[in-house]
Amino acid sequence: MFSKKIALYAVLAVGIAAGVGGLYVQGQASSPPEDASYVGPEQCKLCHKKRYQSWKESAHGTAYEDLLPVEREKDECVKCHVTGFDMGGFTSEGDTPELKHVTCGSCHGPGSAHVEAAGRNIGEESGWDTKIDATPGARCNKCHNQHIDFSAKAQKLREQR
Repeated sequence: MFSKKIALYAVLAVGIAAGVGGLYVQGQASSPPEDASYVGPEQCKLCHKKRYQSWKESAHGTAYEDLLPVEREKDECVKCHVTGFDMGGFTSEGDTPELKHVTCGSCHGPGSAHVEAAGRNIGEESGWDTKIDATPGARCNKCHNQHIDFSAKAQKLREQR
């Protein structure tokens, strides 16, 4: 009887993992609810400690600091170094400091519904479990494109520091 229970739990676990993993592997994006808001990386860190640490040490984790002072005054520069600019997210360093940098919400979208669902321990039922746009690189290409001369930008940053 004991081995039958173990076998049953193993089959259930594999089935659940395959179903949840299949959503992500297939790249089926789900959108957060319309009333969802950006929560900032500190909120994500509560459950996703390793991913948070990896992000924090990445170029995305310090993206806003890479802006020159004059660039911080230009929306076309700021939008690629913060989260949710012109989409209900970052508005200013003073008002929304938690959304400085390219945070989790930049790829995953507003996470308040996800956080609320996790608090109720309902897992994938939050309806928000993958990147907003499932097209590989679609969100990345909005900022990572050829119009920016990154070598010249790096030189300016080195001179400024």
